[in-house]
Amino acid sequence: MRLSYLAAVAALALTADHALAQKKPAAPAATGVVKSVDATANTITLGGKKKKGGEADPDQVLAVAKDAKVVVSGEAKTLTDGKAGAVVTVTLTADHKTALSVAVGGKKKGGPAVESGTVKSVDGTANTITLEGSKGKDGNVGEARTLAIAKDAKVSIDGKDGKLADVKAGAVVALALAADGKSATAVTVGRKKKKPE
Repeated sequence: MRLSYLAAVAALALTADHALAQKKPAAPAATGVVKSVDATANTITLGGKKKKGGEADPDQVLAVAKDAKVVVSGEAKTLTDGKAGAVVTVTLTADHKTALSVAVGGKKKGGPAVESGTVKSVDGTANTITLEGSKGKDGNVGEARTLAIAKDAKVSIDGKDGKLADVKAGAVVALALAADGKSATAVTVGRKKKKPE
């Protein structure tokens, strides 16, 4: 009888552990402008974002995992290809200190080669993704923007290879744009946008 009881407790514990393992939270992501890259220390520094008062947040120094995927305009590259001034989106570990993947766009001065935003919808048949309009300084929300996704575009979800169909509405994404600015050659997905309580 006692053995049966212990077996039942052990089974419940295993079931609980399995359920916890399946519910993995989405990895956080950050977008910013590269200030510097240290290939020796394997770190990347993002410049602090400017606040309304003109002041800027402190720079963010991130360790880059040795097996981190680095994508530059849709092509696999190395960390040294992340030049100062480039716009990047990084998928982070839970503690926000280490980058698991780095998606690099063009330089900020030359126009946005990376389009970031919150997914409004995905059309797997037409191979398009629609981003929600961004809120302006006046409080008005801009129009949603639909971009074509190249058939051979690389899709990275929480640092792992994925498919366009796996990208869900509400997810925060960074799209590496083609030269025409109308299509994306790579899609990097971070965590979902939190709904206001």
